Amino acid sequence: MSLESCLERRDIWQGYKNTPTTGPTIASGFDILDAHLPGGGWPLGALTEILLEDIVHSPLWLVLPALVTLAPRRRWQAWVTPPGIPYTPALHGAGLDVSKVLLVKAKNRAEALWATEQSLRSSECSAVLCWPGQLKRATLRRL
Repeated sequence: MSLESCLERRDIWQGYKNTPTTGPTIASGFDILDAHLPGGGWPLGALTEILLEDIVHSPLWLVLPALVTLAPRRRWQAWVTPPGIPYTPALHGAGLDVSKVLLVKAKNRAEALWATEQSLRSSECSAVLCWPGQLKRATLRRL
């Protein structure tokens, strides 16, 4: 499925098209997506929630170009409870410095959220990815 066809689907929520951004952004790596994102890319220093109906197809491909762009900063990228074992050769082939990817395997959701919060508070992480499932609004605000 192409990104264009995803954006045309009625069950894909795109947020408010005219929502102003208040901070810096990083290009997603997809021109058509950047045209729809406030500020022209993924917001830096902010929470971005990607909602999926099922986790069979990880949205990692959607954020991988931005992760590669962040990689030269030589800081950690924390991936908390990814839905499977990331395929290192593909990540490396895409240009990601896998030596700076920290995989966190949490025993439960509470541990995953704790690890996510600690990673976000750390100045050592350029990106934090978490696959927690559906969260309550209060939990999202806390992150």
